[in-house]
Amino acid sequence: MAPPSSLIMHGGRDQLVPFNQRCRLYATLKSLGKDVTFYKLDNTCHACYGFRSTRALRLVFDWLSDRL
Repeated sequence: MAPPSSLIMHGGRDQLVPFNQRCRLYATLKSLGKDVTFYKLDNTCHACYGFRSTRALRLVFDWLSDRL
């Protein structure tokens, strides 16, 4: 059984979680050999409207369809 995959999405205007923390999380997971994908959505805040955009939803749907 394959280990679980991870999808990391970060809003480029996120004021709660610094961008470098997402980068460190991604790098750590990759160094452990995990299947991890990282997307940055430039005009999006923390868990805000940009994550409900057509682009964001398409990224999630495509990511899921590749793994299911």
